[in-house]
Amino acid sequence: MIAGELGDPALADPVHARVTDVPDVRLVARHQARDDRRAHAEIGHGAQRPVEDAAIREAEPDLLGQTDGRAPQHTRTTVFRGYRRDDGLWDIEGELLDTKSVPFEIPGDGVWQPGEAIHGLKIRVTIDPAFTVRDIAVSMDDVPHPECPQAQAPMRRMIGATMGPGWRKAIETHLGGVQGCAHLRELLFNMATAAYQTLPDEAEPADPARPPHHLGKCLAWDFAGPVVARHHPMFFRPPAA
Repeated sequence: MIAGELGDPALADPVHARVTDVPDVRLVARHQARDDRRAHAEIGHGAQRPVEDAAIREAEPDLLGQTDGRAPQHTRTTVFRGYRRDDGLWDIEGELLDTKSVPFEIPGDGVWQPGEAIHGLKIRVTIDPAFTVRDIAVSMDDVPHPECPQAQAPMRRMIGATMGPGWRKAIETHLGGVQGCAHLRELLFNMATAAYQTLPDEAEPADPARPPHHLGKCLAWDFAGPVVARHHPMFFRPPAA
């Protein structure tokens, strides 16, 4: 698990997990391959990581049912997990994995075989009940360029920021452009939604007269919609005639 790879600081119960883009079989194979690589292969850029063999790739169903006339080229897997800690804080973890289904070359930097990780990135953000970042840890196990790991240290600038309104702006301020890694920024930004899923009670306004933060932020939670009418009738606003 990610927690163990980044160091396990008093983690307790896993509270929430989200996997996007591909079935879990990829991550299972990826972690097994990583363990095999660490046990038998050299350390460093370009080490073989056969995340999945051809049989796994061919057997995997298309998520939308399309099966003909296409050949897989690239897969990005992202996973988010939330943990309740023994010390009253919370850990939100994210992992990003990029692989190709065909050989891939960056001239001067290396060649990646199908299933071998091009990006293998992990972030752990420790937050308090107010969603303020108390600590952050980063791992860049697989990167396409030897300079990429320099983006880890600037991530510490996010300590003190709050996962809430202004989160995207804080990331851009502290890590935008050449200050950081585009893929770490993307992963970090989306960790905020995993945090809200992990701490749903803490995310609610202290004032019961104020609507929950998620109302009015998507189609299902339209103030004039049936979901709000059912679950938060005091904040329901009938649609204009």
